[in-house]
Amino acid sequence: MSQKGPTLKNCVWDILKSADEETLKEMLAISELGKKYLDIRDEKYKEEKRNLHSMLNFNTTKPIKYDLIKTIIENMNEAMTEGMGIVDKFRNMDKYPKQLQECVKALTLALERKAKDLKDEEWKRSLRKIREEYKNIELTCEQSIKLEEIIVDLLLDAYLRTMPKNDRENIVKQIIANLQKYASMENIDLSKVNVGYILTHGGLIALRQALGFKFHILTAIVINSIWNYTGALLAGSGLSLAVNAIIQRVVATVLGPLGWIIVIISTLALVSKLLNPREYDKYIPLVVYIYILRHNIHKTIETLKDLPE
Repeated sequence: MSQKGPTLKNCVWDILKSADEETLKEMLAISELGKKYLDIRDEKYKEEKRNLHSMLNFNTTKPIKYDLIKTIIENMNEAMTEGMGIVDKFRNMDKYPKQLQECVKALTLALERKAKDLKDEEWKRSLRKIREEYKNIELTCEQSIKLEEIIVDLLLDAYLRTMPKNDRENIVKQIIANLQKYASMENIDLSKVNVGYILTHGGLIALRQALGFKFHILTAIVINSIWNYTGALLAGSGLSLAVNAIIQRVVATVLGPLGWIIVIISTLALVSKLLNPREYDKYIPLVVYIYILRHNIHKTIETLKDLPE
């Protein structure tokens, strides 16, 4: 990790270098089109998507990794500063941790409105606590890693909390089963941790604190559990046509189930509403990609699949 200033480039360049070219193309497409690219249900932008893919796949002008990474970073910076004018020049918005702090603030405020609609006081208190905790931060690349985790946590937690009750309960059962298998492998005692209760009342952040696992392990377990459940529903045609379409499209991308998670949590209504003046729909999904690449979540999920029943 670079010891220079905590710009987006210094904090994520090496991580993006670890990605293959197809993943970078997908990231570039999101950085260019945002929700237009992610939301396959929106017919209005199909031509725009086709044109972008044509540009990325045209053999004689095949982009090299350096140019892909450079453009992704430029687009992410623009998404957070475009239209803000001189104000941001005095707020360190060229710094990656500051950009992430802005995302945390926007997400917690939006989710708090959702929690209010659901009359979920516990969730509201949790969101306010997170916003206050990250109100003042050190501007370092190390701090940005923590903020990436918080953003992924907020999105996954929001997805679980806003699911239909029956689906949420079934996924919680999957999470409990996967946690027990992992705990058994690592000789971790879960007897004093009521996973279901904590997930229902405190959410993922509270569960992570109770377990003491490395964050990316719990993230991988949650993602794997969601995918196992939705995959089973897909096989049994239990999902709506719209959700089926999303899964079938994203499962074909380089990240498979992980790509599906990125699309699902990034097209939550709350993210779509966080557009002006910052383009969060172009920025936040790429933070999730960066987090997944940084912690090699693909490998962790494969390890979980190999755990004995």
